[in-house]
Amino acid sequence: MKQITVRDCDKNPYILTFTAETVKALEARGFSLEGITDKPMTMIPMLFEGAFLAKEGNKVSSEKALEIYQLQKDKTGLIKKLIELYNEPIDEVIVKEGNAEWESNF
Repeated sequence: MKQITVRDCDKNPYILTFTAETVKALEARGFSLEGITDKPMTMIPMLFEGAFLAKEGNKVSSEKALEIYQLQKDKTGLIKKLIELYNEPIDEVIVKEGNAEWESNF
């Protein structure tokens, strides 16, 4: 599982990543990757906040997450890496090959 480490103003580390469960949780809240270009003021903070859920749980408030986000250099690069992290569990569902065969009769 890929991870990103960010730090707050006190240099405390926070681990950001996504799991299938955290992706589902964000989707349930209305998050969509396409929305990053259409609704960046909503979707970028939601993506960043959601990345805390897997390792940090609910220990980080929305306000704290946004404060940490504002401290980060190269926000564009960070967003690109967060999108990679977000897509990792999705790729597991779509791309990863299983062992069982399936067939169709149409």
